[in-house]
Amino acid sequence: MMMSLLLAGCGDDKGNGNGGGEGQTFKYFRLTTALNPQLPKNVTLTMDSAAGTIEGVIPEPISNMTLVPEFWLGGEVTMDGEAVESGVTAIDFSEPVVFNVELEGDKKVYTVDIWNYTELPIVHITTDSNAPIVDKENWIKGTMRIEGKGRFADLSSTAIEIRGRGNSTWDYPKKPYAIKLGSKAEVAGMPAHKRWVLLAHWNDKVTLRTELAFWLGREYADFDWKQGGEQVELFLNGQHMGGYFLCEHIKVDKNRIPDGYSIEIDAKAAADEPVFFTDITNLPFNVKDPEVSVGSLEFGTIVNSINNFEALLFGDKWLDAESGYKTIADIGSFVDWWLSNEFSKNKDAAFETSCYLNLTADGHIKMGPLWDYDLGWGNYVFNFDITPYINNPEGFWIKEEAAWIYRMFDDPEFVALVKEKWSRMYADKELIIAKIHELAARQRASAYMNDIRWRRLTTAGDYSLIVRYYDREVKDFVEWVTRRLDWMEEAIKEL
Repeated sequence: MMMSLLLAGCGDDKGNGNGGGEGQTFKYFRLTTALNPQLPKNVTLTMDSAAGTIEGVIPEPISNMTLVPEFWLGGEVTMDGEAVESGVTAIDFSEPVVFNVELEGDKKVYTVDIWNYTELPIVHITTDSNAPIVDKENWIKGTMRIEGKGRFADLSSTAIEIRGRGNSTWDYPKKPYAIKLGSKAEVAGMPAHKRWVLLAHWNDKVTLRTELAFWLGREYADFDWKQGGEQVELFLNGQHMGGYFLCEHIKVDKNRIPDGYSIEIDAKAAADEPVFFTDITNLPFNVKDPEVSVGSLEFGTIVNSINNFEALLFGDKWLDAESGYKTIADIGSFVDWWLSNEFSKNKDAAFETSCYLNLTADGHIKMGPLWDYDLGWGNYVFNFDITPYINNPEGFWIKEEAAWIYRMFDDPEFVALVKEKWSRMYADKELIIAKIHELAARQRASAYMNDIRWRRLTTAGDYSLIVRYYDREVKDFVEWVTRRLDWMEEAIKEL
């Protein structure tokens, strides 16, 4: 279990009430199990006198947020005009409350914000006999239930199978998981399906990059399917595993990709996966869903379709209205996909891996859906020669490095559509920045609990230090996104 939240903030106020006596010098605000038996342990909240905030996290979920605090705030305290007495007054802290403090004419206002655990939905997974999940190949049977916490309907205990997933992300201590329900069910307010994913966002210290990308896709793109996802806390066999992003797995289904085949440009594909390399660009294509066998008629049809598209795209008559590449390509989806990945300057999206496309039943090619943004927006954590450029908010990346996209920028119609769609997004610059702040504020307590589990922000385990580091990460993220938006606005004008 985590340590008690450490006391932060002190003052030289002296007074004669509200938990202190003559000569009281330290301000404090705490919740004790003696006065609040529903608490799992004593909790001392962090105070910031300059900001006028008192905040903290209860280390386990509780059902009753009416609590009796003990405090000394340097004067007489009222709330909504009524006196508040330390160790006596019961207060509903399910929402932030405002304390007014007055001593000899001096007034101070504090906003008290107490998180009931993290207040995010909670996913409980229990494997049969508490069996560990040790690889990405073997499905382990178990059950899953979800507490929606008012964001969506609860999911009662449901039979599942679970295994590891991911490429390099599987090698990190905090593991991502694939989930298969016994039967289709609506999960976290998303349409019914069997297949779901828990992303661990190990490298993303603001824990919201993929969620932001999905939101941008829903708001500004015209993909046939726009993934949903929810931030959750995961308990696996009773152990808190930290914050995760519960989202829809990429599958061909009436509630997801409507038809045809889901194909990934995937330089990290395993040797036993259905992969082929195209004749012109030599790009690796991995047929993800539905399953096909290498050498089968289906597989051969897919290979021929992609090679035929490349032949049109790089051919002499590629812009011909009746025989060029746009007779096969849905260029709107290519524009939407490019904007998302160029905006985030997503390293892997330069046609390396996690680049998804849909070969439809009638032979058309549509880019999407979006996937894997934990290393985007200035967060490429690996130390390579290209890293400084990738993390610089200026400069094109996918436009120059992804062969298909590079070619399409010689098409005036494609460029015109880029400009049109970008103008809509840039017009909402302030809305996008506000969305980041909204998502980050909701994640703050979860980031704290995640750091208690995994020590990704600090090694101290101290609430005030962890949230300070988290807030700094968010600030850096917002600054990067702001600079990227402004740079792309000027660069796209010049196309």
